[in-house]
Amino acid sequence: MHRSIAAEILEALREAADHLDGKLAGTRITLVSVTEDADVRPLNAVLPMTPDE
Repeated sequence: MHRSIAAEILEALREAADHLDGKLAGTRITLVSVTEDADVRPLNAVLPMTPDE
């Protein structure tokens, strides 16, 4: 039986809350290194994120 979209969203929210609380077990973290001279304007144009995110 497949899980519902709502169940997956709730699980993701719980994982995010745990991550914010410092509980990193089972959390996937992706780090991306970007050089200072990288042109991120094309990314900013398509990603609905603020600079703080």
